Amino acid sequence: MRWYPWLTIVYSQIVESYRTNTGHHFLVLHSKQDNGENLLIYALSRWLMCSKPIGIKSCSQCCNCRLMKSFSHPDYYLLTPDNDDAKSIGVEKIRSLVEKLYQYAYIAKLKIVYIENSEWLTQDASNALLKIFEEPPEEVYFFLGCKNSKRLLPTLLSRCLCWEIHPPKEEISLQWLFQQGVVNNTQALTALRLSDSSPLAAYHFLNSEYWKLRLKLCFELLKTVGKNDFLSILPFFERYFNEDERFIFWLCTFFIDAMKCHMGLYDFLVNIDQTNLVRIISVQYSLLALNHQLQQCLICLYYWKNITNVDKKSLLMYQLLNIEGNVMNFSCY
Repeated sequence: MRWYPWLTIVYSQIVESYRTNTGHHFLVLHSKQDNGENLLIYALSRWLMCSKPIGIKSCSQCCNCRLMKSFSHPDYYLLTPDNDDAKSIGVEKIRSLVEKLYQYAYIAKLKIVYIENSEWLTQDASNALLKIFEEPPEEVYFFLGCKNSKRLLPTLLSRCLCWEIHPPKEEISLQWLFQQGVVNNTQALTALRLSDSSPLAAYHFLNSEYWKLRLKLCFELLKTVGKNDFLSILPFFERYFNEDERFIFWLCTFFIDAMKCHMGLYDFLVNIDQTNLVRIISVQYSLLALNHQLQQCLICLYYWKNITNVDKKSLLMYQLLNIEGNVMNFSCY
């Protein structure tokens, strides 16, 4: 089984609580980015299911372990949306689970329910799950993966023990990325900081088309900044980022980095592979103009992500023109 070293401490602490009979039956594992929480829950489930665990490790030999390895254990229930496009888990999923949970386990002495992206539970589904929590069946463990705990029903959250899965320190993340074949330290650190310090997200970013598109965007910005002609980026956006908010997010990071340069915070730059571009932006625009434009970009990003059917081309065009206009307005400061 593949393992991530930064999960070892959390895994050991949770397993130890179960070994001493102080473990909670309802766990929420919260991680803002992908820090391997799926693997952590799988490892915990294997240990709980194992008939002959060896310390904090599963034996990998018993019937339960073999079934878990083949992802076919009848006492392990994984709840996900009905399809990849849906971002909701309906009440029917919970209702279909209820009858099974109050029956005897098929093979193991317990049952495990893993709800991936539990913040996608609908209101009705959350209420149905809450009823199970209020009268829990014996020897059933619930693991709720979550990236935004504020979207969980408060009464549901109050009955759970919450674990924060934090990203590892940069040194550990960089070491892991090097082990995966990432050889450029500057690129690795940049991807890491653009991925909210998640080494898994950084690795996928570096090996995706988005990394190449980001480099193209940087090239376009280099041509644009000196002329204060941000609207010329619009065709580039229409070609590559028609429905993707990454473009605006990356713009925000460049404004933030330029502000850091104004304040001499060079060690905390995010786009460290584009220090020349960041320096040009910081020289070209005042701190006041950058701060104002950052606020406008964040508002644009909020509209983009939260307003359904918004005209994204018009929204971006307005934002790019806004950058040009604000730079002119603040140029005297």
